[in-house]
Amino acid sequence: MQGNSEKPVRKRASTPRYVSPNQLVLLGFETPFEQKLTRENRWVRLAQNIPWDRLVKYYDDLFPSKEGRPPISGRVILGAVIIKHMGDLTDRETIAQIRENMFMQYFLGYSSFTNEEPFSDTLFVEIRERLSIDLLSKINEVIALHCIDMQEARIQEQQKSKNKKQDTPPSQSNDPDDHKEMVAGIKVSTC
Repeated sequence: MQGNSEKPVRKRASTPRYVSPNQLVLLGFETPFEQKLTRENRWVRLAQNIPWDRLVKYYDDLFPSKEGRPPISGRVILGAVIIKHMGDLTDRETIAQIRENMFMQYFLGYSSFTNEEPFSDTLFVEIRERLSIDLLSKINEVIALHCIDMQEARIQEQQKSKNKKQDTPPSQSNDPDDHKEMVAGIKVSTC
């Protein structure tokens, strides 16, 4: 007797529906990830700095038909590709890392941790076929422009802060270090 010849069924994690990171979150109704994850983690910081709305739109445009099974969330797919390339991982290792790492799952838009794979590692073959050079160039351009915009906004905010400090006489400042910096002419950069 040869035993059971059926292949074990792999269970795929339920794919989260794409929710814009710009959606209003009411205090007390944050997801478990938003309540518990450290904000200093690189995947959390990166998730907050990527313009997901614009990227997911490019990916969703690849699926004009609304018939049949809905595609896996663009954020999950694009996020997995980013994780794969940032970590220089194989297809299998990327899925294993995502499955084991709650920070990566947050990066992909999951609202809570799951032990299930987001999708089969074999799907990366189709993903590579779908993501043309033109599409990847658009995505890279969107990310680059977003980073430039963020840097410019940060510089403008620093300029406003600097101008406020210059407008405030040293005697009115509540922080003794502000006066020392102004007198010594020291410029401190916080990035």
